Amino acid sequence: MKKYITLIVLLFLIQVISLAQSTGLVRLWHELDTVNQDTSRVKIMVRLCTHYQFNKPDSALYYGNSAVVLARKINFPRGETQAMSHMSVAQQSIGNYANALKISLQAMKIAEENQLAGDKAATLLTIGTTYKLSENYDQALKFLKESKMLSDSVHKDDLSIISQAYI
Repeated sequence: MKKYITLIVLLFLIQVISLAQSTGLVRLWHELDTVNQDTSRVKIMVRLCTHYQFNKPDSALYYGNSAVVLARKINFPRGETQAMSHMSVAQQSIGNYANALKISLQAMKIAEENQLAGDKAATLLTIGTTYKLSENYDQALKFLKESKMLSDSVHKDDLSIISQAYI
């Protein structure tokens, strides 16, 4: 009897979590339709790209590319680098490591040109994981260590912890 009750509770929790996620997506889509400020539109598209990067990489690439185009148009480099980092992860999730690396290197260049140290740290982490996934462990270690050092220096504890975990 305990097994059945546990199963029912688990199914209920899964349904509640699923509903909460879809409600959040509906809210994001609504915000995207109604917001007028371009930087806000870029941020929402980046959040959509982030949401889809693993389970629907084509959608992630669509929203990420849209965010990059708009960010370039309004000269918003932070939005551009963040969108590109998540697009790179979407490319990783479909096994396209060459494109993931290409996008990450472009994002890193933009982050460096605009002194966006936190975004550079995130991009270094993405480059490191791309190399790790493609089994180039020497390069992976190099970029992950650099990400860890930069993350520590700009107090990005979440990136530092993730970098350390991969190292």
